[in-house]
Parts: sequence; structure tokens; C-alpha cells
Amino acid sequence: MKYMTKGWYETVQNTGFHLLLRVSKKAEAFSEDYFKKLYKSQEKAWLRLQEEVSKVQLESVVYPDEFQAEYADGRPLEPSEFEEAKREYFEMREKARLNFVKASAFDPEQEKKNFKKALKNRDKKCISCPGFLGLFIDDIRYFV
Repeated sequence: MKYMTKGWYETVQNTGFHLLLRVSKKAEAFSEDYFKKLYKSQEKAWLRLQEEVSKVQLESVVYPDEFQAEYADGRPLEPSEFEEAKREYFEMREKARLNFVKASAFDPEQEKKNFKKALKNRDKKCISCPGFLGLFIDDIRYFV
């Protein structure tokens, strides 16, 4: 990726703004229709992700009911370490269960509002970054 200025280079190194950027000829000029198309596609992706997240159960992902008696590299635990590791596992699982915030039911309308709010927050964050290329971008909404 080519960097426009030293300030821009430093900004992307600290923020990761550049990671999801794609070049689009359509974004070179202001176009409300193009923005609406991008907005709708990103909103759909956001809604799919939020719906998947709302279905996640702590037990199925983080700490299954079954204790895996092996090291991370696949070797089995030594018999002397098994009971201690099992006790620690279930203590951590219980702490996680207590701290786990049960996701509320998926509400598409609320998530659309959350997406719009997140977009505005990213917009503000981008503009306030030092070395931001705001002078070179006609419509900040495409960048965000």
C-alpha cells in the first residue's frame, strides 16, 4: 500500500484504518446512490454478524462441559497434573459463566440503529486522528 504522507503512515500504524480499505473508482466523486448501496451492503453484513453473535452460548464455545485432558500441543496430561488442571478448568468455567452477559434476543431494528451509531463514531474517530487524509477525501462516508 502506498502512503500519502508521513502523518498518514503513522496513523495507520496505530489504528489499522488501512486494513479494510479497497480502491473504488466509483468513490472518486460524490454519489449519494453509491453511498446508499455501500451502506445497505455493510448493514446487511453487520446484521448477519450480530445475529450469529446472539446465538453464541458460552458453554459451546469457550468452556465446554467436557474437560480436555491434554496440553495445547495435544500431548496427554500427566496423571499427577490431571486433577489440579481439571479443578482449575472448572473454576475458570464458573467464573466465566458468572461474568458472561447473556445476549438479548436479536432485534434487527435495534441493530440497524447500532450500525448507524457505530458508523458515526468511526466517522468522528477518523476525522480526529492526526495525519488524517481528510483533505484528499471528498466524502468521508466512503472511507469510514
